[in-house]
Amino acid sequence: MYPRERTFLPPEQDILYRIPEVEAITGKKRQTIYRDIRAGTFPKPVKLSSQSVAWRKSDLDRWMASLLTSDNKTPAIPFVQRNRRG
Repeated sequence: MYPRERTFLPPEQDILYRIPEVEAITGKKRQTIYRDIRAGTFPKPVKLSSQSVAWRKSDLDRWMASLLTSDNKTPAIPFVQRNRRG
């Protein structure tokens, strides 16, 4: 059995998120994500195969950090809170 420790990955082993995770993290729907990619306002995905893409966690982190205004650190887009089933 492996110890349950938090492992920090070096940049070359960045975590990859598929579209459902990206939607949950950002609060954006698939269509909006791809529209924003075309507009140059959202990170481009990494191609995994001919029909599969994913986003690097580091790219999404940088994108989210860029949404914070430099004045008062408030998000430039509203936070979307999802209902949790308990």
